[in-house]
Amino acid sequence: SGQTYSVTFEYPIKNLPDSVKNVQIEFQLLQSNLENQAKLNIEIYGEQFPTMVNGEHLINLSQTLNKWSKVHYQYELPNNFKKGDYIKVYVFNASNTPIYIDDILIRFNE
Repeated sequence: SGQTYSVTFEYPIKNLPDSVKNVQIEFQLLQSNLENQAKLNIEIYGEQFPTMVNGEHLINLSQTLNKWSKVHYQYELPNNFKKGDYIKVYVFNASNTPIYIDDILIRFNE
């Protein structure tokens, strides 16, 4: 929509099992063109950890236009991510081209 940030998932890393190796994200995406600069961001940060942001352009995840498409993305967490305090997942759209996100599902896997 006209918002720069989607709903944001933020979770304390200390509450994740030690065995977590990746995060899997699924959501529905509606886009009208491929001009948008929207990114799916996974951010890890903390008091003793430099902020790390992994951004994947949505147009690399789906080329479907003018209808809802299901997007799947898996991110392998860096070995040192446990040194961070929080992990955040959100979509950032700095462009004027609206996109729509729905039915977000986030899983942490071993």
